[in-house]
Amino acid sequence: MKTLGNIIWVIFGGFELALATLIAGIVMCATIVGIPVGVQLFKVALFTLWPFGKTVKNVSLKGYKKVINIIWACVLGWVYFFTLFSYRCYFLYNNYRYSIWKTIF
Repeated sequence: MKTLGNIIWVIFGGFELALATLIAGIVMCATIVGIPVGVQLFKVALFTLWPFGKTVKNVSLKGYKKVINIIWACVLGWVYFFTLFSYRCYFLYNNYRYSIWKTIF
């Protein structure tokens, strides 16, 4: 059942999410300071590509990890969010528009 869920996930948006996370990881690895965040984003990309059957451990944030999270949110987090949001809106709009066009004609 996990495999079926993962296949459905990849077909309906998991691949795009994993690809966007991978690109964000590559961008973060462009600087020395962002390498730890980039490595973690590569792990998140693998998790978002094939999520069912995996677990996530909750770890308390200490010291520099809080600073890294703030840097991530300010530098790339909002870009990541709006890119995925606009991507989804674009495809929802086009799907809706073409379905009405096919219904009329």
